[in-house]
Amino acid sequence: MHHGFDLASYAGTPIVAANRGKVLFADELGIYGNCVIIDHGMGVQSLYAHLSSMDVKPDQMVEKEQQIG
Repeated sequence: MHHGFDLASYAGTPIVAANRGKVLFADELGIYGNCVIIDHGMGVQSLYAHLSSMDVKPDQMVEKEQQIG
């Protein structure tokens, strides 16, 4: 269980960051496949799963709506 919500899109759709933050994780993660986790501060994180490619690396800062995968 989590306190978020899931959004889906079509294969090949560019995925962008929901908000500015720091990439905590960008790698394969079990059932999530290729996965990016961004820390937005104040205890808020976003997880992007099942990516066909990843355009960011851990410790990288990203801006709102920057393509991450």
